Amino acid sequence: MDELIYAEAISWLAQRAGEAMQISVGTSSGGNTGVSAGGVLTRGDDEVAVIDARPGRIDTFRVGEVAVQMLEGDFVAGDLIEWGDDANKVTLKMEFREIHLLFTASH
Repeated sequence: MDELIYAEAISWLAQRAGEAMQISVGTSSGGNTGVSAGGVLTRGDDEVAVIDARPGRIDTFRVGEVAVQMLEGDFVAGDLIEWGDDANKVTLKMEFREIHLLFTASH
């Protein structure tokens, strides 16, 4: 496991734009509510209005039909986890206060 700061996690995603990716979105409470999708990872340039946001940048990425806006001020932790046969998959886990994002790609 490699711990990442926000800028490193965003850089990892940006370097993989155009690649196939899976995304899963869940809550820290671990309930049964969440979203998952697969598709090509793209960088968003949508204008986003945020009320009472903590300081920091806002980055948008899309996987298939699912778009996520990530606020640096809400970022808690990030990890890269290699897994699968011969560690052929890698998951970027990002925690934002009450939301967890998992971006999974194949090597």
